[in-house]
Amino acid sequence: MRAARGVKRRLATDQIDAAIAGVPAVPDLPDSAFRGVQGVLARRGDTCLVSSIVRQAWDGAHGKPRELVIGVTRPAGGFQAHAWLDGDPSPVGPMFAELTRRPPG
Repeated sequence: MRAARGVKRRLATDQIDAAIAGVPAVPDLPDSAFRGVQGVLARRGDTCLVSSIVRQAWDGAHGKPRELVIGVTRPAGGFQAHAWLDGDPSPVGPMFAELTRRPPG
């Protein structure tokens, strides 16, 4: 929860790279505790960007570094943006064209 709050705060004032680099150290918990992380993020209702940055830090701390991907829809159907981690299932909904990737902090 603390990581999500910090990321959200940093995104309001800094660029995305600062938010990625500023994620607090992941607690010394087994990888199986990820279900709890997912539950907290879902309950908080954080954006896909905040959630993806927190999950990126968690995965990296557990030996599975993944890139953050940000995509947008084509202008013809109305603009939408979405963030996910490389290797996640394809985003549901409109097709997102990849805009940028960010490596783990």
